[in-house]
Amino acid sequence: MHAYEAIEQSLTFIEEHLTKEISAEKLANTVGLFSFYFQRLFKRLVNKPVQEYVKLRRLAKVIENLKNTDQRILDVALDYGFSSHGNFTRVFKETYGITPEIYRRDLPMLNTFARPEVSMNYVLVDEGVPLVAGNIVLEIQRRTLEKPEIYLGLETEVRISEQMPADESTGVDVTGQLWKRYHMEKASIAANLNTAVEMGMSHGESIAQNLFTYFAGGLVQNIPDRLQDGFVKRELPAGE
Repeated sequence: MHAYEAIEQSLTFIEEHLTKEISAEKLANTVGLFSFYFQRLFKRLVNKPVQEYVKLRRLAKVIENLKNTDQRILDVALDYGFSSHGNFTRVFKETYGITPEIYRRDLPMLNTFARPEVSMNYVLVDEGVPLVAGNIVLEIQRRTLEKPEIYLGLETEVRISEQMPADESTGVDVTGQLWKRYHMEKASIAANLNTAVEMGMSHGESIAQNLFTYFAGGLVQNIPDRLQDGFVKRELPAGE
């Protein structure tokens, strides 16, 4: 499934539940993604954070009701999740520059936020476009390192036939287990790490032995005098 398909599903869910409580976590669950990945994808493809988008779509529906029905302003606001008349008036004025009372009286034309068709602007390329794979988001980006980067972490040998192709093999997730172990043990080297950057690296493939070596670790901010037992050092060389 491509990223835009997951976001399209969430947009449909929002349209069908504008009068109900909507959270980013609930939306992420509807498309099978972790909340962090979902919110990042949503903002990237819709150009609005989740709650900002929900607010703007609710306001668009409110405007339709204020224009086409005699329903009280407060009742319309409550129907679309605004907690009080004061809260609704504040949000409405911040968004459109006038109060809902003035809008209903004068009915000026307002620019409302329509549901976007994210697929219209989605071009499938190898680089720069996120892809949903299972419950993670994959992005390919080309970068140039001006100088080598050093990483500290753990390694293990992986049997190729038991791990590939992805999502088609069964058994122990060897690389996943290595990451779990790394996150349990990295506290012992945390003082040497930039904890915001981690890297997984496959290398040393041996087709004859049906093995490759997998590294899981974090970016070094200062190189220790000696390595903790079990940890290895790997270098990502300068270049593209």
